[in-house]
Amino acid sequence: SFDPATARRAFVIAANDSVFSILGLPALGRIAAIGNPELRVSFVPAADAGLVERMERGEVDLYLGDVGKVPGPLKSRYLMGDRFEMAQRIGHPRGPAPATLDEYCNLPHVLVSQVGHPHSQIDDLLAAQQRSRKVVVTVPSYNQVALVLTHTDCVATLPSQLLRRYAAILEILPVPFEIPVFNLAMAWHARVQEDAGHRWLRALFTDAVAEPAGTSASG
Repeated sequence: SFDPATARRAFVIAANDSVFSILGLPALGRIAAIGNPELRVSFVPAADAGLVERMERGEVDLYLGDVGKVPGPLKSRYLMGDRFEMAQRIGHPRGPAPATLDEYCNLPHVLVSQVGHPHSQIDDLLAAQQRSRKVVVTVPSYNQVALVLTHTDCVATLPSQLLRRYAAILEILPVPFEIPVFNLAMAWHARVQEDAGHRWLRALFTDAVAEPAGTSASG
């Protein structure tokens, strides 16, 4: 059995900072509402290399991320889909209207890259239409993008649920071309399939994504 109100346990979850903002924060709200200081959650970077082995050794309990990046040996469950949108600072000189494809390609863009590479899936989709955009800034963290946008005339294309966290300081607009939906899942090692605490942890995330927007985390 596992009682989150009295359990002494620490869980380790691998997720990048975009997925943390989308999935981690709602779940943490539920954990904080329990009020048990002995129930701890640590988030670590979601490095692909060695993830299965780390889970097998018990170093990582849960992976949160792109469905397509879940390693084959792990068990997984789909959590949610999200679309991409364009963001710019409030008061951007181009105005608040949605961008045309020509304008989108000519605007200065910021994207996320751990190695400073100014290319992503977005650029592949544009190349398929014989188009390209101007990437002028890369940053290693998704949540750094908002800082760049508020201090420059750059724009960014990111998952909608992440951008909604910054709706007070950013204008969020549709992207002027088709981008596939961004699907998120959680994954775990078979060795913890029947562990009561782990089953509670997994249910925490399925419940969090099923919760209607605006509902209290403790409700």
